[in-house]
Amino acid sequence: MLAFLYYFYDILEHVTKLSKFLQKRNLKFSDIDPMIQATINSIQKEYVLIDQNQRFGQKVQMFIDETNLFKNSLITYLDNDLSFIEQDYDEFIMDVHDYSTNVINELQHRFPNRQLFTSMKILNPREWPKESQELLWFGDNELEILLKYYEHPNFHNNIQLSALFDIKKCREEWAGFKMIVSNNFSSKDIEVILPLLIQDYNDIFPNIIKLIQKAYCIPFSSVECSVVLADKIKLKQRIGIY
Repeated sequence: MLAFLYYFYDILEHVTKLSKFLQKRNLKFSDIDPMIQATINSIQKEYVLIDQNQRFGQKVQMFIDETNLFKNSLITYLDNDLSFIEQDYDEFIMDVHDYSTNVINELQHRFPNRQLFTSMKILNPREWPKESQELLWFGDNELEILLKYYEHPNFHNNIQLSALFDIKKCREEWAGFKMIVSNNFSSKDIEVILPLLIQDYNDIFPNIIKLIQKAYCIPFSSVECSVVLADKIKLKQRIGIY
């Protein structure tokens, strides 16, 4: 049991690092999926893909090395006498494996549409290519992924809601939208750009602008959190949805 508490300490560091990364102010959409996958890979390598030379996280491994607990039937640790039997190590390995697998499954469940994060980079001009020739073809595939995600009809109380934007016209507006933003706003954050676009170009790119509004206000994680809701309301007020 004590060894498992040290394991908790170690695996929490992996999850905490991911959490802090996702809270960065200037987060790039294209970095989100690799960071989630890196967290999953590190947990798998450290706790799931177990072999004979298994080394656990820093805290639990230090505890095991210091006490040699699984090779002694009785040890003293912090003035406490602890006893172990032969099957304790096997049970510890199994518990670590099962819990780590559950953490990985939970991460995958919380972020079911990770491809969308990478696709959303096309909505952030700071992640656009600098060369105009590259910009010409940039984002076409990612736009299709986003449009496919939003093309499904929305229902509320069994009533189908009208579409917020025209998918076909989004495709038509995309090329001109890129050129306008690239020429005028490429060095600014989207939260600065969007109110300006709504003010000056809403009649020219209405569907692309609505796509950006919707994408930035609906989290792709399945986590339900009052903080997320509060942030959504603030952002909607700032960019003019309310």
